Formats: sequence, C-alpha cells, structure tokens
Amino acid sequence: MSRVPVFAGSRPPMELVKIIKDESGDHREPDWHLVVDYCDSPQTFCSGEVFGEGEGSAIYETKRRKRGGITSDLCLQRIAEIKAVKL
Repeated sequence: MSRVPVFAGSRPPMELVKIIKDESGDHREPDWHLVVDYCDSPQTFCSGEVFGEGEGSAIYETKRRKRGGITSDLCLQRIAEIKAVKL
C-alpha cells in the first residue's frame, strides 16, 4: 500500500505544466494546466496530453502551487463542472 506524503498545511501542492512545444513541434499557447497521473504517466487534466521524461518529445515547464496558477480555460471549465456536482 502506498503512503500519501504529509505536507505542512492543509493540502499538498498541485503540479502544473506549461506545454511550450507539443509532440509535433508546434508552439502552444502559454497556459498552465493541472497535471494528473494516469497509468504512471503525467498528463494534462483538460486534454489528457501525455508529457514527461521518456513520454515523448514535447517541451514543457512544470511548477508546484498550493493554490491558483491554472490559466488554461479548458482546465478551469472542467474543474468548475466537477465542483458543480452535488453529492
């Protein structure tokens, strides 16, 4: 069983990524996307674009934030849709 690391404060920092050039070598909008792990590969939350060491030739930059920092309209829209679900 894996253990979740304990961070000081109320929530762990989230990882964000800015894809500078995609797999095709095309320049992308300089938006920051939320990163999620799926099948041990990091990918953008909004589009599922996989990136990372050994995952392809995309050029990217990452950072960690406890709050805020996401500038991708699609990521923000998807987050709002999930938050709107009443359980």
